[in-house]
Amino acid sequence: MRYCQETTRSHPLLKQYADCLKKIKQIIVENIEPENYSRINNNFVFEEEVAFDLDKVKGNAIDVNFKNYKTVDFFFAIKDVEENKKLLLVELKLNTKLISNIYSECKGKIMDSKILLFGGGFSIQNEIFVFNDTLLSERRDEIELVIKRRLSHPNAEILSIQELKANYF
Repeated sequence: MRYCQETTRSHPLLKQYADCLKKIKQIIVENIEPENYSRINNNFVFEEEVAFDLDKVKGNAIDVNFKNYKTVDFFFAIKDVEENKKLLLVELKLNTKLISNIYSECKGKIMDSKILLFGGGFSIQNEIFVFNDTLLSERRDEIELVIKRRLSHPNAEILSIQELKANYF
């Protein structure tokens, strides 16, 4: 399954939260602390691709309960040749330095995001956690253990920005 901009743009959230549809590149830049630019490959591989900034959707939500939710950073739609459509949830962990923080930072984000997106007519294909190149090259196996076992997300993917692009775009 590959990224589909048309399907992403057709998500029901667009009606209420059109300003939450952003270029993926912009979402990534907004989620990197300046001192961490050196930890990622500065060759941003995204240009015109868009996704929903789920943190912004949560912040703009009319339902007060949603404002207390923890959410992943963004989601986008994918589809296959048979027109099956699904969503990918993406959490950016580009500022992460310590693996011990992953559990506390990610706990509840997937569940709350799924609740926020429930009823939109799309199922969730997978969760993706995007880390900086440096941490992945040094400790990918440990990160996978924390996310897949401790957070109980056995199908989650741990990727770099470049791997995200290569796998889904």
